[in-house]
Amino acid sequence: MAATANGPVTPGELPGLFDALQCYDRVYLAVSGGVDSTALMHLAVAWQRQGHRSVAIAVLSVDHGLRPEARREAEAVAEAARELGLPAEILTCKGLPPRTAIQASARDMRFAALCAAVRRSPGRSALVLAHHRDDVAETVLMRLSRGAGVDGLS
Repeated sequence: MAATANGPVTPGELPGLFDALQCYDRVYLAVSGGVDSTALMHLAVAWQRQGHRSVAIAVLSVDHGLRPEARREAEAVAEAARELGLPAEILTCKGLPPRTAIQASARDMRFAALCAAVRRSPGRSALVLAHHRDDVAETVLMRLSRGAGVDGLS
């Protein structure tokens, strides 16, 4: 069973969960291999199998090159996607690794690579990302530890 911000999602509720995506020709899932994006991938496949085959679903994973194991992790995501019957592409970020604000720079690099891939796609395309509640809590704690005020937490 999966969950949204509104609580648990049962397999019978999957069509409603992804209804907003039905107007797209292709939906790209940004999958890092973490529990949140892996769950998104499985939910999207279940939704597609429930009769939404007109929307093509593909997986994008990013190797930003900041850690030695990043490529291996991206390859594992691509293999998991293919096992589910989804095409997968590994995007590689180019350029020098940042020396400061590494997490923020890595996030910016990932989003730039993901958005560029979606823009290259013909037709109407969407990019879907997944985050779980712990991600949000972690972000708030990181910003508080850096002295962010109310505006910085928004």
